[in-house]
Amino acid sequence: ASSDTFTLPSTTDTQRQVILEAMASGTPVAVTDEGGPCEIVGGSDAPVGFIHSINDENSWIKIFTEIENHTLDTKVMGENAYTYAQNFSIEHTFKSFITFHRDALL
Repeated sequence: ASSDTFTLPSTTDTQRQVILEAMASGTPVAVTDEGGPCEIVGGSDAPVGFIHSINDENSWIKIFTEIENHTLDTKVMGENAYTYAQNFSIEHTFKSFITFHRDALL
């Protein structure tokens, strides 16, 4: 990825697709604590990005300053993001769908 981070400061986005695309390209993401994207970013065991309140401008400034000053290891976060995004691939999602419904019938 050619970006240090991808930022989606939306409080209403529920699709999460653009977040998954950024993560699948190995880019850490910064999202608000509202809407669907925070569920994706917050669901990973390893750090893949940042979640902040849209109203907490100081936390956003702090994160972007740390990224700019290279005090955060966004390379490792990007690698984590890429790995975690594979859980949402079409293949993985389809297998989970089939398994869920097969188990429900048994």
